[in-house]
Amino acid sequence: MKKYLAIVGLSVVSVLACIANPGVQAQHDALAEATGYSGEDLKDVRRELVEVLPFDKEAASRMDISVQKAKALPTAELIRAFVKSGTWVTILLYDDTNLGVYRLSQASPSLSELLSRKDFATGILKAYSTFNVDPKSSPEFTKENGVMTLKILEYLMAYRPVFSGFKGREKEILRAMCRQYWAMKRVNKGYAEKDRPYPECPIWASFGYVLEQQMGLSLPAGMRIDPVTKSVYTAKPMPANLDEIVKHFEAISS
Repeated sequence: MKKYLAIVGLSVVSVLACIANPGVQAQHDALAEATGYSGEDLKDVRRELVEVLPFDKEAASRMDISVQKAKALPTAELIRAFVKSGTWVTILLYDDTNLGVYRLSQASPSLSELLSRKDFATGILKAYSTFNVDPKSSPEFTKENGVMTLKILEYLMAYRPVFSGFKGREKEILRAMCRQYWAMKRVNKGYAEKDRPYPECPIWASFGYVLEQQMGLSLPAGMRIDPVTKSVYTAKPMPANLDEIVKHFEAISS
């Protein structure tokens, strides 16, 4: 059994509130829903979450906004507050980002409040679609964590407990992903190769294929998606030419 958690000075996390209430936990286990874990794996990760709880609370008090402010902010501003806080670094600790998002949501007031909003899907998709990827024309680029912003928002859209909320909007998301991809390529052309803000100008193909599957379409031959982690596995490497992947997504989302 591998270790799921790392105690990192900048990580922001907490633990499942329903641990203390076995009756509620039996009916709805938020950790199991988020990760798909069960049995000993679930017990192990729950125990490790308890162990890091003191570190997580302290980090959250330094890096995030307060619970009161989170509840008062409109959704668009709440999304920006979460991205700017830097607490999302916790998500990057895991191959299974569902666990990272879950862990962070237990201590981050901004993320916890955001995930509870009825307009979560609409707000996240708007933030993703309208984010200005050009550092030269976006004064807030650095404060918004620049190149990581779109990736952070994708982690939230792909989070298991909320992913079904995007049902019926897959084409809209794919179109937004494709537009942002071409925008990043245009931005890169304005810089010397060593200074380009977007390394290889990647589109995050795995998430696109997960959306394609949720649309009920057959995935390309030899490809499968892990039902728990949503990781994409292929019998052969994905196309090296990212433009071809983008064109595929454009075709199925038109």
